[in-house]
Amino acid sequence: MLRLGVIEAVMYLPTAFLTDLGIVALVLYFITQSKKDIKFPWPKFAVSVPERFLPKIKFGLIFTLFFIAVVVTIELIRNLIVIGRKRLAK
Repeated sequence: MLRLGVIEAVMYLPTAFLTDLGIVALVLYFITQSKKDIKFPWPKFAVSVPERFLPKIKFGLIFTLFFIAVVVTIELIRNLIVIGRKRLAK
């Protein structure tokens, strides 16, 4: 299995992002150019949410995104510390 170093992984991320974004953009371009009425498969449960639940839903989404950001930051810092220790040990 191919293992990427830190520099290689950082250099790979923009390429992967642009490739994925390009594929999605190409599919959406062809869908919009077909001029057909297309029903997308995503759920429509958010359309029928009563107004009184919107603040709770918004808080839950913000809290979830914040929690994910904190976990990713902690893992990134922890991995950078591990990599730094390995380089110092050499």
